[in-house]
Amino acid sequence: MEKVIHSATRTLLYTSGLCLFGIACITVMEIILRYAGSPTSWANDFVGYGLAFSLFFAFPEVTRVKGHVAITFLTDNLPNRLVLVRVMNGVAFLVVAVTVYISIQVFFVQLATGVQTVSATPIPKYWLNIGLIMGLTIAALEFLLQILRSGSEQDG
Repeated sequence: MEKVIHSATRTLLYTSGLCLFGIACITVMEIILRYAGSPTSWANDFVGYGLAFSLFFAFPEVTRVKGHVAITFLTDNLPNRLVLVRVMNGVAFLVVAVTVYISIQVFFVQLATGVQTVSATPIPKYWLNIGLIMGLTIAALEFLLQILRSGSEQDG
């Protein structure tokens, strides 16, 4: 199961990179078209959407490598730090899992109502929510793996 979760994490990371590449291409195209006198109406919106997807999709990898900002003075000075690390990972898992649950509920409301973004080029909001749900779900699973692995040699 760990390999499946890590593969999904890696796939989302590569997709995040593709989103950033798309943002760069759209930005260069918009600059060229603006100098040519015919800018697009959708470029700024899609750069924002791409940035959102890039962040959502990179989150699981940051979680996997424990790349989040950490203030470790408490865990470094405790005699039984593994218990605290396991509790913190558990809290992180619960927060992300609840966020996924709420996002899924919002997704179905957005799907039923057909609500769209307020922008020059509106898109259904549930498209953005799909990226959020995917990224947070895999990140929650990565937190769960860290809980299960804490105390082993891999945890350090």
